[in-house]
Amino acid sequence: TTIYLSSTYEDLTDYRLAVVQALRQSQYHVIAMEDYVAQINGRSIDVLRYREADIYVGVFAFRYGYVPPYAHNNPNRLSITELELRHSQYLKKPVLIFLADQKASGFPPTLIDAFTGEGEAGTCIKQLRDELGRERIRSSFLAPYHLASLVQAAVTSYLAEHKLPSTSDAFLGDTPATSVWDIQEDGSPYPRLMHFSRKYARVFFGRDLEVGEIFDRLR
Repeated sequence: TTIYLSSTYEDLTDYRLAVVQALRQSQYHVIAMEDYVAQINGRSIDVLRYREADIYVGVFAFRYGYVPPYAHNNPNRLSITELELRHSQYLKKPVLIFLADQKASGFPPTLIDAFTGEGEAGTCIKQLRDELGRERIRSSFLAPYHLASLVQAAVTSYLAEHKLPSTSDAFLGDTPATSVWDIQEDGSPYPRLMHFSRKYARVFFGRDLEVGEIFDRLR
């Protein structure tokens, strides 16, 4: 399963990082703008990579994003982020939408051009957010790891609903599970009230999302 992650960049850097890490830890193949470089006027631009993906994931906050010039086949003056959304819909790809809650963390005024009513970008993102909120919203998020857990759950749910194999299942195939802990040699893997030391790293892992959500709430 290949997932294309689309969003504006600067305002959502921490959010994107949390999502990419969570999906890749679950053995999904993620196509993200961090993985390629294509520059026009110093801004990242690539509206073709989504064609390779099985699922489009769109994350929308309060910026409209870079608008390629009319000469670059963009007569409607849409941003890169909206172009990726519209083309994915046109190709009838599964589209999962995540919209930042107005109380979401990490968005200072310098990273907001929505809800101001000033300038073309503010108007465009407000209209897009209103549309997504009415029709295509999958979930609202408040913090990076909250978003990561929502995306991971939505992808898992979509694959289950459509009876598609997850990447992790495909990797397992018919290979029998192998033991990573020898009870005879290492003793019990459960230390009860004793602390977990480095020795237990082989069998005590996989809670990165939950730890991240705790940090979100602390912040």
